Formats: sequence, structure tokens, C-alpha cells
Amino acid sequence: MTSLAALIRARPGGGVLLTSPGGNLSAGDAATLGFGEAVPQGAAVALAIADPAAFVRTIVALDGVAEALLLLAPGLPAGTVAELMEKAGATILVSDVNEGAVLPDPMPGARPEAGLETRWIMTTSGTTGLPTMVENRLSGLARSVVANDRTAGHVWGLI
Repeated sequence: MTSLAALIRARPGGGVLLTSPGGNLSAGDAATLGFGEAVPQGAAVALAIADPAAFVRTIVALDGVAEALLLLAPGLPAGTVAELMEKAGATILVSDVNEGAVLPDPMPGARPEAGLETRWIMTTSGTTGLPTMVENRLSGLARSVVANDRTAGHVWGLI
């Protein structure tokens, strides 16, 4: 099992991983991002984050630490979010759009040594009712991403 943070640490060239209006995120800092005590190790966490930079920082900080990440569209109604969280066993909502949710700021150096293989749970659009949940592993999501000298100048994005 390889976490997203470990993949970032191993990528050739290091340098800037994410550029956003809030500032750049280096590969070195990203590989150590964590929430400290704000999100306990092994928790199942739902994410509904509209800001792409905050989303990237959060998934890097939680992959390998959280038991599961339930990725939700930021515009879902509160009742739908609650129902999906219950079905996925998620007990923490990290969001920049849902009232009552938390959006802790990941800090470099706060990443615990967890080594969990996080379940990534994505949802369908839900156009015919409650969105269906589809479970993945990072290895499946990233299997077509290749990082080597030949691809060093290319950019790939999950979001």
C-alpha cells in the first residue's frame, strides 16, 4: 500500500506540487501534511470541499491516515450528505460549504505514521435519487498516472 503522500515524496523533480491563489504547495510540504488531532487516525471522513486547493491539501493529508474518504459534491443538500455519511460509516464532515462542518487547515509536519489503505468512496450524480456510492483504492485511481523523466513536464489532475 502506497499513500498519496508517499507517491508525492517519490515523484521525480520535487518542486511545486500545487499552485493556487493562496500560494504554492511544495512536494516536500505536501508529503508531510496532516491534521494532528483534528481528524483521528482511522476515521471515516466525508469531504464536501468547493475550493480545489483546499481539496487537494485535504486528500493528501488524509490518504493513508483515514480509513475511508467519502468524496461528495459541495452542493448536495444536507439531508443527502447525512444519509450518504451514515451509509458509508463516516463520522466527520470536512467541508467549506456545509454549515456545522469543520475545515481544519492541514499543517506540514503533522502527518502521523498510519499506513492505512484508505478506501476512496465516490458518488454518482444522483439524478434518479440518492447518489450511488462506488468504492476505489488509490492504486486503481492512479494506475494510469506515470511519473518518470519522459513525463516530467506534464501535468495531471484528479480534480
